[in-house]
Amino acid sequence: GALDALNIVFMLVLSMITINYLSGTLFNDRKDRSVLFWRSMPVTDLTEVFAKFATIGLAVPLVYAAISFALQLIVVAAGWLFFVLRVSDAGQVASIGFDFGTTLANTFLAWPLALGIVAPLYAWGLLASTWASRSPALLMFGVPLGIVIAESVLLNSSWFITRIVHSLPGARSDLGWFQGMLAQWAQSGVEQLLGLVIAALLLALAARIRRYRLDV
Repeated sequence: GALDALNIVFMLVLSMITINYLSGTLFNDRKDRSVLFWRSMPVTDLTEVFAKFATIGLAVPLVYAAISFALQLIVVAAGWLFFVLRVSDAGQVASIGFDFGTTLANTFLAWPLALGIVAPLYAWGLLASTWASRSPALLMFGVPLGIVIAESVLLNSSWFITRIVHSLPGARSDLGWFQGMLAQWAQSGVEQLLGLVIAALLLALAARIRRYRLDV
């Protein structure tokens, strides 16, 4: 439980950084005119957009996962040392359990599965960043909120907000983070695959808009 809590803290920090990155990365490129530098390089807009998606979706989480895993090992080592120094019964010390494989899976292997689930939200964030002329964060959150309110008032339904919820990774309380991601894929695999298709379309649209939208 303590190790899971430590991992969740890192995930919360990563989530805040992710939101800030998604809403600002392509917008700031236009604001500081660094987009012109990338435009002079032999890379396409789609390659650049996908690179930013991969950076925040895979590269940054792997760094966070490595730090989180190292801290979890330190916590386990410190706890084991405490018991060795305080407990005289060698049997009790030997009974201290630590599932290295489960901790490794919950820290590293769960995130690629989670990325497949949140991919549409990440792609929308990049689209908002390249589309917005003033406040990408407002566009990033305002448009979905407006759709949710309009659907609720006009149609008295909650289909759109349900789709957003299904695009959020949620580990079951009776399972670990990795097993929870596997369970979520097993329960709604078709919907998650459709989400990947939508994410690809949003990324392609973001690259298309970026080709013609160079100014803030």
